[in-house]
Amino acid sequence: MKKRIKRLLLLLFLLAATPAHGAIARVNSASLGDNAAAATIAAPATSHTAGNLLVVYIAWAGTTVTVTGITDTAGNTYSQCTGALASDVNAGRSDLWFAKNIAGNASNVVTVTFSASIDFRRIAVFQYSGADTVSPFEVAVNTSGTGTSLTSPSFSPAASGNVNVAGGDQSASGNTWTAGANYTLGPLPGSSYTEDRIAAPAGAQTASITNSAAITILMSLASFKAAGGGGGAPPSQLPTMGCCAFAGDIGGSLFSQTLTALADWIPCGTDSTCSTFYRVCDTPLHCMDFLPGPHNLEIFVVKRIGTTETAHSLGTAAFTVTSQ
Repeated sequence: MKKRIKRLLLLLFLLAATPAHGAIARVNSASLGDNAAAATIAAPATSHTAGNLLVVYIAWAGTTVTVTGITDTAGNTYSQCTGALASDVNAGRSDLWFAKNIAGNASNVVTVTFSASIDFRRIAVFQYSGADTVSPFEVAVNTSGTGTSLTSPSFSPAASGNVNVAGGDQSASGNTWTAGANYTLGPLPGSSYTEDRIAAPAGAQTASITNSAAITILMSLASFKAAGGGGGAPPSQLPTMGCCAFAGDIGGSLFSQTLTALADWIPCGTDSTCSTFYRVCDTPLHCMDFLPGPHNLEIFVVKRIGTTETAHSLGTAAFTVTSQ
């Protein structure tokens, strides 16, 4: 009996402690490349859905002109991905901006404004569903180099399940781009490339791009969290262990797993507010109680220095207890 209980506890711990995130998906994209000089560039009108994430890739000639802002038909607010701006005297500049939890529009036009009229302007707009709606941007890097391939600096997202978006231009044209390992090519506006990686892992990693000719290449890269990607604050007071202590849910449902209440689940009793519920213990003083039905658990790592505590979410797990 005790061995079976410990096995169930281990399974429950793994379900609750493994970071689990909503799945990000690329919904659509739109792009434009224009070699003539102008102070703006606009992507073709595209249907954008409320609540989604927009990531905007921009490239232009020279190293002195800057992007002063981005607007769209729906009135969304855009922010620069700090650290993504790449610059080279031969290949110009590239950058990434984003708009979170967007207002939808069936024919949305995204427009970039520059600090001065400039030529060789490029834009690509990616729409993603399933992204964090509060603080999706996590980390960005940039680089440039000469050759047939380019690898980004190492970057380390804290969350798994991110989407990594990269793009850049080159010092020539008419060449062929090949996406890096685990990445998929996106639109190729003008002489630029874009690529993304869905469901990227957490921790140190790089991205790469290959060109059919030896040229100067730029890369701007940013990583965005999925919904439920961690980093949130814990409840102000966790439930006290005891009968029906976990009848309520903590956190949100991110993935599902069914556990069947066999003899390993010890019936704890009933009271006026709970039907039969099940207690799982690894020691007599360390128990969790669950009603039959769906439940969510969120696991936190808490660091305490003196009287100050900081918490980081490891992720949320959803599971269902069924009586037998």
